[in-house]
Amino acid sequence: MVPVKKILLIGGIVIAVPIAVFLLFLGFSAATAYYPQPLEILGPVSTAAGEEKMDGDEVDLFTWNIGYAGLDALADFFLDGGTMGIARGRDAVLKNIEGITALVRGVQSDFYLFQEVDVNSNRSFHLDQLEVLAGIFPAYPAWFAVNYRVAFVPVPLSSPMGDVYSGLLSFSRYRAEQSVRYQLPGEFPFPQNLYQLKRCANFITFESPFKGKKLIVVNVHLSAYDEGGFLRQQELDFLKEKMQEFYTAGHFVILGGDWNNLFPGVMDDLFTPYTTDQKYLFWVQRIPQNWTPAGWTWAYDSKIPTVRTDEKPYVAGENYTTIIDGFLLSPNVELLEAKGYDLGFKHSDHNPVSARVRLKG
Repeated sequence: MVPVKKILLIGGIVIAVPIAVFLLFLGFSAATAYYPQPLEILGPVSTAAGEEKMDGDEVDLFTWNIGYAGLDALADFFLDGGTMGIARGRDAVLKNIEGITALVRGVQSDFYLFQEVDVNSNRSFHLDQLEVLAGIFPAYPAWFAVNYRVAFVPVPLSSPMGDVYSGLLSFSRYRAEQSVRYQLPGEFPFPQNLYQLKRCANFITFESPFKGKKLIVVNVHLSAYDEGGFLRQQELDFLKEKMQEFYTAGHFVILGGDWNNLFPGVMDDLFTPYTTDQKYLFWVQRIPQNWTPAGWTWAYDSKIPTVRTDEKPYVAGENYTTIIDGFLLSPNVELLEAKGYDLGFKHSDHNPVSARVRLKG
């Protein structure tokens, strides 16, 4: 008969070891966590000088969340109700980045704003996507704003995401006067915040053709999985204050990217049919009704969805799709054209959007 003390000792060890391992991992995560400053001046990540200044009042812009070249049409994602945390394989990542660059090469633009660009991440098999995209624009200065840097993301347990180094990548035909990374307010509770993105906005300032007026181009990627949209509300409030500050000072302001909010005028069921269960639409929020300042214009193509749900691989007519990607223009910027690209979510779970605008001096 095994002594009671020995049974208790073995039982205590069985209980204590997993707890100790968990606490050690938590300590490691906290010690290696990325803690960005509220404001950081970003230097260019390319050696291109760029053109000195604009020679006209019309500007072309392009935005695309490339989904780290891992969220193609055959992928799902665990936070959306799927099972995957990493891409289907390195070959899939390479094929996706080839498809992404092929499309981008065919779009002439003055500014390119990309989101979810991995520099060195396990989920995308450590392909340096910044380097790949920079190869398309040898004459364009570029800025990289980190928003996801974690030594090891332990979920999903079946295939952990692992190390992540990712962010917002912006290219410009013109040289910038300044590029600033603003940390957006709000975060998830501890310890979830150790493994979540540090959401930010990259404000880049350029000389405009009009004396005394600057052009501020902003790359944004707002929160997605804050059920109820509480983080997104804080982020939107911050952006509203900052963008109005620049506009009130007389400058032109253009914000573009992945807003993770349905745009004003986009109905919940704009694109039908779909069979996605309501439980997978918990992330769907919209820009609050009274948030958009008077005179500001949303630029998007109402005919083309920009995002699909990731609870399963994409099947047209089954996955829910909507519009959350595009641009917001200050009152002194006139929208000439907005164009969506219906790629069938072949290489990313987002479709890109471009816009042509005129600065009204």
